[in-house]
Amino acid sequence: MEEVCRQAHALTYLGDADTRRCDVCDLCRGARPLGAADLSHPHWRTTFDPTAISDLARLTPDAIAIARALCQVTTARSRPYRRHPAWGRLERAPYREVLALVEQELARSAVPR
Repeated sequence: MEEVCRQAHALTYLGDADTRRCDVCDLCRGARPLGAADLSHPHWRTTFDPTAISDLARLTPDAIAIARALCQVTTARSRPYRRHPAWGRLERAPYREVLALVEQELARSAVPR
């Protein structure tokens, strides 16, 4: 299958007649297109250090905002975390799983010892 420039593909979809290669996108620059396996990070739980969650919680203990920050979802809620080193660390992990982990870790840290 011939790889089509991403911009040309989008322009074709939108009905634009000018579908020349952009020479900027990853496909025009010779990169291999991403496959389904590239878009998931199946072992993210084994490589992620959950202490980052407690570190992020020091800024604001908002589970949704922390999960969004870890998954690099830019919203007003995730804004306080953008400069944190953990920002986007789990960008390829499933958001719902990340949110569940964040909620679990926040609940664990709230339990008096």
